[in-house]
Amino acid sequence: MNWYTNFVIKHRKSVVIVFALLTIASILLLMRVNVNYKMADYLPPSAQSTKAVKIMEKEFTQAVPNSSVMVSDVSVAKALEYKEKLLKINGITEVLWLDDMVDVAKPLEMYDQDTVEGFYKNGKALYSVTIKEGMEPETIKAIRKLTGKDGAVSGEAADTNAMRSAAGGEVKMAVLIIVPTILLILILSTTSWLEPFLFVAAIGTSIVINMGTNIFLGRISFITNSVSPILQLAVSLDYAIFLLHSYGDYKRQYDTPENAMRAAMKKSVKTVAASALTTLFGFIALAFMDFRIGADLGLNLAKGIALSFISCMVFLPCLTLMCNKLIQKSQHREFMPSFKNVNCFFSKVAIPVMVIVVVLTIPAFLGQRKVDFLYGNGEGKLQHITGIMSFASQVGTGIPKDFLAPEIIDQFYSKNYARIIIYTDTKQEGEAAFKTVEEIKATVNKYYKEFYFAGQSANLYDMKSVVAIDNNRVNLIAIAAIFLVLLFSLQSVSLPFILIFTIEIGIWINLSIPYFAGSALNFLGYLVISTVQLGATVDYAILFTTHYLDLRKETSSKKAIHTAMGETFKSILVSGSVLAIAGLALNISSSNPIVGELGMLLARGTLLSMFMVFCLLPALLRIFDGVIRRTTCKAGFFKAKEINFNGKETKQ
Repeated sequence: MNWYTNFVIKHRKSVVIVFALLTIASILLLMRVNVNYKMADYLPPSAQSTKAVKIMEKEFTQAVPNSSVMVSDVSVAKALEYKEKLLKINGITEVLWLDDMVDVAKPLEMYDQDTVEGFYKNGKALYSVTIKEGMEPETIKAIRKLTGKDGAVSGEAADTNAMRSAAGGEVKMAVLIIVPTILLILILSTTSWLEPFLFVAAIGTSIVINMGTNIFLGRISFITNSVSPILQLAVSLDYAIFLLHSYGDYKRQYDTPENAMRAAMKKSVKTVAASALTTLFGFIALAFMDFRIGADLGLNLAKGIALSFISCMVFLPCLTLMCNKLIQKSQHREFMPSFKNVNCFFSKVAIPVMVIVVVLTIPAFLGQRKVDFLYGNGEGKLQHITGIMSFASQVGTGIPKDFLAPEIIDQFYSKNYARIIIYTDTKQEGEAAFKTVEEIKATVNKYYKEFYFAGQSANLYDMKSVVAIDNNRVNLIAIAAIFLVLLFSLQSVSLPFILIFTIEIGIWINLSIPYFAGSALNFLGYLVISTVQLGATVDYAILFTTHYLDLRKETSSKKAIHTAMGETFKSILVSGSVLAIAGLALNISSSNPIVGELGMLLARGTLLSMFMVFCLLPALLRIFDGVIRRTTCKAGFFKAKEINFNGKETKQ
């Protein structure tokens, strides 16, 4: 390690300059990063709805409607005028209404009322509108101006526009919530007014570089854009805290700040690397999802963790040494208590917690597997098909195609395919919507060997099918990868099982709460939190266990638990508080239900993980002390000496 520490410290000014330039360049680049707001684009190429869209784009000039526009208090004649006005708005490529289904010149009572009321009811006209991709903001603004305050716009394009408008402001709001709160927590837990700003500077630099380098990925999802910066800050802040805490300890042992920093870097790099690896593999596991938003989010966060590690192990030491005099001048008393005897409280609740865990483990495991999922931003709705737009329904089968204009035929037939547009009164998803998709598929399958479905409900139905496979795969990969990291870092066969179970029971309880509360859970939050909570919070269990193992070589398991709790409680409390607050910041600031729900799961899951580490893990370590001793390489556990009846010493 000497070459690494010597090089970094010798060239500290150059390192700070390089990171400063990279940060400035990344700020300029992140303004040009393309953000994708369409979840359906992340379905795998093999999904039938993905194939359907590609075929439709290739075969037909007429796009699938992506918005619904309602105009109030209009007659049929007035509704036709509004249709023409909508068609003139820049960005609208097509408008479908009742006149495309029936002859509105005749009395509407002559036609099926379900079909009529799907487009016109109680003086309100509902149009199916196609808005050109990329033109949503200006087009929807023009639609709202035309329809007035009593009008409404909904659908995929409207959702995309709403998310696009809110995204930037919501990320800023989350940052405004979390950064001051983190600074306050760090001020309370350190002895320098300046140190907290160094922590945030080191992680903030890596976040900006991570976001800026996303430009080389082509584009990122709106989920990644909203969640990644906050999660990266919360998860990797520990790296900076650990380094500077070690530096503060070694400053009392070495004659110069440089030597103290060398020692701190040598001690920290392996510990921080092990911590980073568990989180890294948790995020990389998301890349194995068929639903490609997992790869988008997972690889981005993995890149962020790697950059945070480099920033904390290279940039932060240089910045700290350059600010050493300011750190000395900004010293203050320690505001937080030592927590030396905090285990006196947790030892009293150990047995009740064990009983609760035994009682809850199986229900929590089963409950989290039975949660009802949402796959978009909607909820379950009504049913029924309200209208069908096809060549037969619009033109009739009795008129030969040769007598019709090409633009009429091209709406329904291409060289290889025929197209049918089906209208339903279900919303985007839910049991009724998915059942309708299945029934339509079953009906079509009776008459055609090859067919494809496109549209929001079809996309979300495919997401449901993909997620069912992704869930088990991602969890197994994450658990296996983190198990191997723990196996090699702790050099124990039994401890990885104990640590992973400690965190997993917290995850099961967290994810089973929606089931027992009778509410649905967004599938993306379910998938992400399973790996994020495990990868991020298993570090708390590692920190506690490594302290316990070191102390166990010198004393009994009971005393080792007591001392380890006192030594690690503040670090785990600070780290967990930061991660929980990050989740709450996402929940409070985001209007997007996916991001908001993920934030709540993260906050609740972090608190549960902390509780399990403080209450359950110590009890497990004591119960399985003998097993751990026999299955851990060079454990060297302390054995008390006692005098037997023959006057000889024995070890216990």
